[in-house]
Amino acid sequence: MNKQMSEFENEQMNTQMSEFENEQMNTQMSEFENEQMNTQMSEFENEQMNTQMSEFENEQMNTQMSEFENEQMNTQMSEKASLYRTLPIMSNTALLQIQRDLANFKKDPVPHIEVELLDSNLLECHFIFKGTENSLYAGGYYHGKIVFPRNYPSKPPAIYMITPNGRFSVNRSICLVSISHEHPSEWWPKWTLSSMLVSIFSFMLDYDNWIHLGGLRTSKTEKKKFAAASLEFNLNDPVVKTLFPDLYEEMEIKFDALLRIQRDLENFKKDPVLHIEIERLDSNIHEYHFLFKGTENSLYAGGYYHGKIIFPNDYPFKLPVIYMITPNGRFSVNQSICLMSISHEHPSEGWQKWTISSMLMSIFSFMLDYNNTRHEGGLWTSEREKKKFAADSLKFNLNDPVVKKLFPDLCKEMKKIDAARRNNDTSKKLTIRFFGRKNGLSDTFKKDSSYFSEASLYRTLPIMSNTALLQIQRDLANFKKDPVPHIEVELLDSNILECHFIFKGTENSLYAGGYYHGKIVFPRNYPSKPPAIYMITPNGRFSVNRSICLVSISHEHPSEWWPKWTLSSMLVSIFSFMLDYDNWIHLGGLRTSKTEKKKFAAASLEFNLNDPVVKTLFPDLYEEMEIKFDALLRIQRDLENFKKDPVLHIEIERLDSNIHEYHFLFKGTENSLYAGGYYHGKIIFPNDYPFKLPVIYMITPNGRFSVNQSICLMSISHEHPSEGWQKWTISSMLMSIFSFMLDYNNTRHEGGLWTSEREKKKFAADSLKFNLNDPVVKKLFPDLCKEMKKIDAARRNNGTSKKLTIRFFGRKNGLSDTFKKDSSYFSGMFRLIKLFKILKSSSEEESPRAAD
Repeated sequence: MNKQMSEFENEQMNTQMSEFENEQMNTQMSEFENEQMNTQMSEFENEQMNTQMSEFENEQMNTQMSEFENEQMNTQMSEKASLYRTLPIMSNTALLQIQRDLANFKKDPVPHIEVELLDSNLLECHFIFKGTENSLYAGGYYHGKIVFPRNYPSKPPAIYMITPNGRFSVNRSICLVSISHEHPSEWWPKWTLSSMLVSIFSFMLDYDNWIHLGGLRTSKTEKKKFAAASLEFNLNDPVVKTLFPDLYEEMEIKFDALLRIQRDLENFKKDPVLHIEIERLDSNIHEYHFLFKGTENSLYAGGYYHGKIIFPNDYPFKLPVIYMITPNGRFSVNQSICLMSISHEHPSEGWQKWTISSMLMSIFSFMLDYNNTRHEGGLWTSEREKKKFAADSLKFNLNDPVVKKLFPDLCKEMKKIDAARRNNDTSKKLTIRFFGRKNGLSDTFKKDSSYFSEASLYRTLPIMSNTALLQIQRDLANFKKDPVPHIEVELLDSNILECHFIFKGTENSLYAGGYYHGKIVFPRNYPSKPPAIYMITPNGRFSVNRSICLVSISHEHPSEWWPKWTLSSMLVSIFSFMLDYDNWIHLGGLRTSKTEKKKFAAASLEFNLNDPVVKTLFPDLYEEMEIKFDALLRIQRDLENFKKDPVLHIEIERLDSNIHEYHFLFKGTENSLYAGGYYHGKIIFPNDYPFKLPVIYMITPNGRFSVNQSICLMSISHEHPSEGWQKWTISSMLMSIFSFMLDYNNTRHEGGLWTSEREKKKFAADSLKFNLNDPVVKKLFPDLCKEMKKIDAARRNNGTSKKLTIRFFGRKNGLSDTFKKDSSYFSGMFRLIKLFKILKSSSEEESPRAAD
């Protein structure tokens, strides 16, 4: 460099640059000079020099130096020396940066992404991507990791996917430009953990961009299969179980649901239902396709109807979506069908114990119920139109690729029927020769085969009676082997053609806690003719002791009867009709309110206990009802005893719409922090009380218990069933709850709150207004509402405000004049000013008297 620059140029440069810049340029010269300066300068000075060099000065220096000098400078700035000097510092910097990024991620999390650090290696960060609903990864959980170098963020991390996903290679470094260690020159040190994860996730969702190191190209079907398989894969991964316990539990639930659906399908294959076929779609393990074959005596005779059931990822906690694909005249096509207690349209009415068999039978029974079209997805069409849809269904399904793939045998069957129709094979006449009485000449008559159906029926009537008994006994034996939840059935000894059943109301329905007795009366020529159905226990949904008209099941519609109905499928369909509250427009249907249905559920216990048939046929259920009825009587006795011997500061009443729900009011005691307050709460007794404990809630904000959240009180609440004491009475329960409330410091339990004394007093003052706006309090406690209104009015009128006493000393004789004024007297600016002047003048006159 000395050869290329003259002394004049060197002196001129020294005049233009500061002393610091001259030192900086000297560091960029020879290797010897650079090493010598590094020994003399601290690391801090070296960093300060780099930061103080402006971009303009750097560009000016580059223009003044040749390419050779620039390359020489780069070689002299020894990377090895700087690396060894900063390695310990960069390691700590890496850990701090990672921990800071993780903390920021926790504060502002990204949807569908979870991330944790590995305890055994803080430079290894594990993440899980949850597949979004509308993507090919829906329902999948994808585990991966980011391995940071010791000199991060100066160097980029390495990225790996662990769960097979169909988009990235597994356990192999993924090359993503500007993020991965595969491209260190493209790395940008300002990347954060959040931005990296979002970018990786977005790359994963970009299906077509697979041409990079670590990328995979798979079909949509394969990606969906990987999504389903990810659950089992991750459940066998100990790292996922350790770092992500909540997600692990969530995956366990979903995997159990998948196994349950598979078991249901296997059970269906072992015990198939007539006229119904079902198969799973290979490309989506949550999608099942079915085919209904129209029954002979119905409007759907000769038709084949294709539909599908799509189970959600959260099944059985969320209900499936049902679609019909083949035009049928009963349901809309390719639109979700709303069927009470089965479909996702009514999640609150869902019954988690539905199986694939029971669902399909119920859907089929709804389809055969032509008149029940008042639901979402229902259609009303004429009989002629339904028959036309049945005829056209063959051609429609034979052009459906899904039907061809999943149901090849049925497709062959449909092809034969379609060919036979076209060739008029089904319109052949039956020729019968009748010989004349005189000449023996034969007269040939062409008659349709249906002409002889009635005659053959009457000839076989005695045989059909035996067939009926065999069929009923076989169905009952099958029901006992594979019982249906919430349903019990027995034959009457005195009449084997009379079958009695009991429905147990499901927990989340309006029939919760109820027991409903009914009967099915079979004809002698069953199964050729349909049975009659009766409900005996009042229920609010069906008329009592009157034949119920359910299309395709009941004798009210013999032309629609399907002889292949079994006892199990009939009972399931009747129960599903019962749970369909809104479908009451049929013979034997009733329309009642929700409150009335709950009252019928409570009254069903006493009604059935007086029924000798229930006692004889269902002894176990009868005993169960006796226990529950005794519990109800016990609660009522407790309430009566409470009324006779009331507890101070406590009132309680039963809610009319639910006999298991009792509401109470606590009046705050005078010397407590709750003085003047009124506190509303409720106790909900379970159907199995006293074997299960009640649930306790506080409704009025109080500062001691959480509001509208179950309170955990040892030996009283359902939170501790093992600690429960079956001899609790309503009085003792309420007194214990009240004593817990007065124990301010004991807040370490579920539903407990800690608040200051001032806050508790404020809650007490606000409780009046809160309760006066509560319709339940107004209805159940009218006397206490009047009392609260008086107190609230008195407070608003300052009737309870303290009197303000002010002493004024006389000017001459020193005698005091006492004036008592209400504090409201001084409200307003002018009165305050007047009071201030009086006080000031009295204090000025007092001061010389004090001096004397």
